[in-house]
Amino acid sequence: MLNDYHFNKTRYDFFAAQLIAYSGRVKANKSCEWMVDVHRLGCIDAGFWYFTEKDRAAIIALVKQQSGCHLLEHPFPGKRSRTENALLDNNEKRHALAVTDDFVLVNALQSIQMNQQTIDCSVIASLGLYINSKKIKTVEHKVIVLVENLAVMANLQQLVFSDNAVDLKNALWVYRGDIKAQQNTHQAYQFFRQFISTHQLICFADFDPEGLHIAISSSAMQLLAP
Repeated sequence: MLNDYHFNKTRYDFFAAQLIAYSGRVKANKSCEWMVDVHRLGCIDAGFWYFTEKDRAAIIALVKQQSGCHLLEHPFPGKRSRTENALLDNNEKRHALAVTDDFVLVNALQSIQMNQQTIDCSVIASLGLYINSKKIKTVEHKVIVLVENLAVMANLQQLVFSDNAVDLKNALWVYRGDIKAQQNTHQAYQFFRQFISTHQLICFADFDPEGLHIAISSSAMQLLAP
C-alpha cells in the first residue's frame, strides 16, 4: 500500500530520536522492521536494528522527499493548511492546521519594509505585527534577525547599538515563536531561512547551550547575544 511507504507520526518520532542519539544500534521494533522491509535501510540482527552513517543520511533524505521537512529539526508534518487540504478533500477542515500556523511576529525600530511596502511601527503595537509569512515575497531590509525571547521584540527601542551598526538598526526582527501545544516554531524558521541567499541572517539568542542550539539550527550567519 502507498500509505505504508510513508512515515507516520510514530515512525517519524522514533527515527528522529534514534538518529539524534546516533548509537548505530537500536533494539528492533515494528518501525525498524518497516524501515528494513520497505526501504531496505539498515539491517536487523539478533534482535537489534543496525544503521550506518549512509543509512542515517538516506533516512533524512527520504523524509525530506516525502514531507519537505528535516527529520532532526522539524516536528512531524501531519497537518496541512486548509488551502492545501482543499486540493485533496472536500472537507478542508479535516486534520487542518490552525489559521495562525502561517503567521509570524515581526518588528523593526522604525518601519517594516516588505513586498515593496513600508509600514510605520507604532509605539502602541510594541511587540510588532503578525503577518502571513506565505504572502511575503520580498523583504527590503538587508538584515533579518531571528529572536529567541519575546521580551526583545517588545523592547527594540531600548537596545543599544554601536554607531556603525546601521544595518542592524534597520533590520527586520522575527520572533521564533513559543513552543506550545497549539503553536510551533517551524514557520518562523522557514520564513527566516528562505532569505539565506539574499540577506544577512543573524540570530539574537541567549549565550547558553539552548541559545547556541537555536543559532546553529536556524541557519543564521552570525550570533548576536546579550
